[in-house]
Amino acid sequence: MSVQFKKCKTCGRIFDGYGLECYECVEENERQFNLVKDYIWEHPKASMQEIVEDTGVNEKLIIRFLKEGRLEFDNASGLIVCEKCGAPITGGTLCRNCKEKLSKAMDSVLPGMPAPAASEQAPLTAGRKDKKLHVRVNGR
Repeated sequence: MSVQFKKCKTCGRIFDGYGLECYECVEENERQFNLVKDYIWEHPKASMQEIVEDTGVNEKLIIRFLKEGRLEFDNASGLIVCEKCGAPITGGTLCRNCKEKLSKAMDSVLPGMPAPAASEQAPLTAGRKDKKLHVRVNGR
């Protein structure tokens, strides 16, 4: 198996590996994620502006964490929108309605696949699960 060299999408350094970012940038992003996660855990009603000011983490990176589903804000106040219909969402990339439509479309294409358990479908609004933190944050 040959080594693959890539250019890091964050810093531009050449690295060997399979991800989109070099090890240093992955580590730094994880450090910043933990700053935001811990801050939100301690200040659940903080606004995006307060989070940015108090942690020093760039708003674009926080929005990336939201889109990745690693964080979820109940009152995102239009920070992110559904990529399909444009409705405001609190985390991820699709609203609940578009997720359901996609799920139904997939069911029609791939019949007989087992449906996810009810516990997997229910959104988390507080607590930790699978190394993700979902907390309610007041947009004000």
